[in-house]
Amino acid sequence: MPATAVTVAAVQMVSEPNLANNLNKAAELLAEASALGAECAVLPENFALFGQAGSAAQGLRESQGQGEILAFLAEQAKRLNLWLIGGTIPLACNQQGLWAQEHKSFASCCVFSPQGEQVSRYDKMHLFDAGVQDAVGSYRESAQFEPGNAAGWFEGPGGKWGLAVCYDLRFPEYFRLLS
Repeated sequence: MPATAVTVAAVQMVSEPNLANNLNKAAELLAEASALGAECAVLPENFALFGQAGSAAQGLRESQGQGEILAFLAEQAKRLNLWLIGGTIPLACNQQGLWAQEHKSFASCCVFSPQGEQVSRYDKMHLFDAGVQDAVGSYRESAQFEPGNAAGWFEGPGGKWGLAVCYDLRFPEYFRLLS
């Protein structure tokens, strides 16, 4: 069966260290996307939390099925009748049979149906650890996050959707796995 056309909104926002401000801005942008006819909206990586030091961000991590950010995503999907791909949020590692260091999380991309039900979850597999020539000097996602161990996908509008996050784009073998 051939896939059908789907109107998708790629939401762009500048997130900050304040969770409430980020969720309010995301709600505004999702409402705008819905009003413009989007059937699916995709939030960016770290849309709810950005710019916080490791311990502060980890203090806001959620457990699967509960938490302010997950509740927000479910509510927005249902209220706006959207398929919603929720960027990434920090979820506790003791999920899906995986156990890691207690202070680490997964960078998880959660997908919600227009009924507000979580239908998929992808834990970012490829973490960005690199030395760079900027004011920071290096980035080490692995200091805060554990890599996921499974491809992410879901059945959505128009067919099957594969899930990936930012740095995953550098790994063509992941996309071969999805296909």
